[in-house]
Amino acid sequence: FVDIDPRTFNIDIQQVEQAISSKTKAVIPVHLFGQPADLHPLNELCKSNNLLLVEDCAQ
Repeated sequence: FVDIDPRTFNIDIQQVEQAISSKTKAVIPVHLFGQPADLHPLNELCKSNNLLLVEDCAQ
């Protein structure tokens, strides 16, 4: 679990990077309050760590 960026209310990418461990399998950003998550850096982070990126567009 990582918290949000208080400016955007979206997933805090820096916290994601710090939270990745050997048990991490996927990252699930949520597009919240009409603010799309910044997927490009998340996608690059997931690729470099061999993780799945699953978008939650239901909000």
